[in-house]
This record gives sequence, structure tokens and C-alpha cells, in this order.
Amino acid sequence: MSPQETIVYSPYRWLLHILTVSYFLMGFIVRFAWPPMDSVAGPELGMDMTRVGSYMSAFYIGYVLIQIPAGVLGDRFGVRGVIALALLGEGLTSIAMGMIDSYSMGFVLRLLAGLSAGMVYASCVRCVSRWFPPGEYGMAFAFLLLAPMGGVLLANLIVPWLMGMWSWRGAFVAIGILALSLSLVSVLLLRDMGSADRGRNFFEGLRYVLSQRVLLMCSLSGFCHKWAQVSFVSWGNSYLRSIEFSPSKAGFIMMVFGIGGCIGTLISGWLGDRILHPKQIMIVALLLIIPLAPFFGSQTDMTTLMLAAGTCGVVMGIGNPPLVMIIASYAGRDWSATAGGVSGCIFQCGAIFGPLLIGMSIDVTNSYTTGWWMMSAGALVGLFFLLPVPKLQRA
Repeated sequence: MSPQETIVYSPYRWLLHILTVSYFLMGFIVRFAWPPMDSVAGPELGMDMTRVGSYMSAFYIGYVLIQIPAGVLGDRFGVRGVIALALLGEGLTSIAMGMIDSYSMGFVLRLLAGLSAGMVYASCVRCVSRWFPPGEYGMAFAFLLLAPMGGVLLANLIVPWLMGMWSWRGAFVAIGILALSLSLVSVLLLRDMGSADRGRNFFEGLRYVLSQRVLLMCSLSGFCHKWAQVSFVSWGNSYLRSIEFSPSKAGFIMMVFGIGGCIGTLISGWLGDRILHPKQIMIVALLLIIPLAPFFGSQTDMTTLMLAAGTCGVVMGIGNPPLVMIIASYAGRDWSATAGGVSGCIFQCGAIFGPLLIGMSIDVTNSYTTGWWMMSAGALVGLFFLLPVPKLQRA
């Protein structure tokens, strides 16, 4: 790679990054479109609650399976084709969801939608590593990582509106058309920022990433962070309902958590570029999660729960950008997509297994208490994975 001083960065990189974020955001809109409509679509299709819930599981399965292959392809052949293909898949599967007449057809389509959406993240990491100097990684990744929460908020905002106009089937078709439009935009406006030497072995980047202890330690720490963060999102609303909060009050408290998460992500990105080393930011976040998760789960007062939820959101949001900054920096510009794919796969495994095992603990103990401490334990283990990571030297 050429010395950092010889790299010329586009003055339009932040404008281009808006499009990058929109590509990543689209996948979350597709993912979270199902929950707002499942109470209507499920009965129409004759589905019980287990099958209704399995559509989200199908999406996650596809999303995790494709992460590493998508990263290898992004580094090898460039990001434009990968992102355009991903958005094309998101669009076609969403449109097809509006035409299903059976559970099995919908399950396959949701699996394919997950495979499509999962292709985007690694290429977005490569976009940031190519478009931005390391001193701007913090805010660039912070804006990118607003997409997951943005997808939740937008899906819950626009899907009911679309259903009101065109039914749940029409809502899926409209979302699919939006994804297809973005696919066309990516073909027209997205430019590949170079790719790894195609004379090398196809899997050289994957071998390089898997051989880097720092990248694997950061990925395992991210597994633990997602374990805590996604478990909180998955079970927070259910806990509030269990202590007799109305759906609207429970939803409002969790919305406060989401807003806090967005704020924390931006704060972390700003600090990462200007004040603190990314590892130090992540250590602080994990340390604070350990007491905060059980504290939230011990409260019953509305005001205290709002404050605790907002604080938890800020703290868990602070943990979003630092690891991606470290991973992209250590992987280098040539293998940033592969590193993003490997780490993204490991991160998302934490998002799958954390809520699942905590749900099992709730069933066994008939209490949420153990679940909150399991979230804390995840943060504690993540801290131990992170401690050996050396300080990042940035230009």
C-alpha cells in the first residue's frame, strides 16, 4: 500500500457517505418491516406465533451466513457490484413477499432477503476505509452504525402508513421498489476504490484476517457487546410488560433507549477522532454496561426506568464505533471488507445467541433477573478479550 501521505481523499466523501449509509440502512428497513405487519399478515397466512417469529430467524440466518463471503468478494472485485446485487436481492425478495400464499414460500424469501442484506456491511466498511483518512474513521463509522436503529425507527414509522394505503402486501412491494431504486443509484454513482491484486490467491485476504490475533480479539469482544446490546433490545420490552406497563409506555421507554443509542454512537465517533483512543472508549462502555443492565432490570418506576433506559442506550451506543475503527485500521485498505465480513459474522452470532440463551434462562427461572446478569457477564467477558489489544497507532 502506498504511504498514507500520497493518498488523495475526495472532498465529496461525506456526500458519498450519505449514499453508503442509505445502502446499509435499506437492509434494516427490509429486516424490520415484518414485525409491524406480522399481526395482520400472520393470521391471513394461517401462521401461529412460532412461525411468525421464524421469519425473523430466517432473515438472521441468511444475514450471518453471507458476511464472510461478501467481505472476500468486496475486497476481491470491488464494492459496487456487491452492493448493487445486494440491493437487487432485497428489492426482489421484498416484492415477492407481497405475493406469497404459504408459510414455506415466505420463509425461503426471508432467508434470501437476509443473504442479500448481509452482503452490504463489509463493503460499507471498505468504502469508509477507502474514502476517509484514519483521523475521520470515528464519525464516518458512527454515521454508518446509526443505520440499525434508524431501520427500526423508520420501519415502525413507514410500514403502518404503507399498510394503511395498500395493505401489508402493498407495503412489501413499496419497500422492494425503494430497494431496487437504490440498487440503480449504486450502479450509477458508486465507484470502486481499487481492489486487491487479483493475481493473488482468492482467499489470501481471509487467511490474513484470520491470522491476525488483534482482529479476532476485537471480533470476540464485539460478540460480547452485541450479546448484551441486542439482548437488551430483545427482552427490555417484554420485561416492562411483565411489570404491568402498558404497551405504549413500554414502547416509549424502549424508544428512549433507542434515542440514547444514537446519541452514544455519535459521541463515541466524535471522541474516537479527537480525544480518546478507540480501545479506551470501548473499555469504558463495557465497564458501564456491567452494572447498568441489572440496575435497569431492578427498577419499576416509570421515571427511573426512562433515565436508566436512556443511559443504557447511550452506553451501549458508545460501544458501536470503536471496534470497527480498530478492525478497519489493522486490516488495512486492501482487506478491510474481508475483515468487516469476518467481524460482522462474529458480532451477529452474539446477537443471535445472547437473546436465545437469555430467553431460555427466563423460561427456566421464571424471572428476568438472571437475564440481566447474563448481559453483564457478556460485557465482562468482552472486556477481557479487549484488554490485550495493543494501542492503535494512527496517522
